[in-house]
Amino acid sequence: MVEAETVVSPFEVSYRLKKSFRVEDVPVIDLTVGSGGRRWRIYGWNSMMVVKEGVMCLAFVKGEEMVIGGYQMEDNLVEIDLRLSKLSFTSSLLRYKTSCSHFRPLDRLSFPDFASPII
Repeated sequence: MVEAETVVSPFEVSYRLKKSFRVEDVPVIDLTVGSGGRRWRIYGWNSMMVVKEGVMCLAFVKGEEMVIGGYQMEDNLVEIDLRLSKLSFTSSLLRYKTSCSHFRPLDRLSFPDFASPII
């Protein structure tokens, strides 16, 4: 499916894609966030970035702290409630056949992975 490729800056892990590659085959990354141990799932389309034809990189950049960038946030619903000091989120809306640009507000029961507040 993939082979190691020369690193493409600023990323540290790059792969050359084979014809049979499907982004759905990229392993899910589970991040544990907050003191309650809530899980935020990042799927392949939010963890791998095409950097040139036939080459994808793990879309994380090494640093002193973990920073979730815009690429990981694409098509994730995030709710910030300043009054209650809470942050809630879903995993990718693409799993529900929608995106942020096509999202229509529904109740939380429509998104079973909408996490409880983590802060």
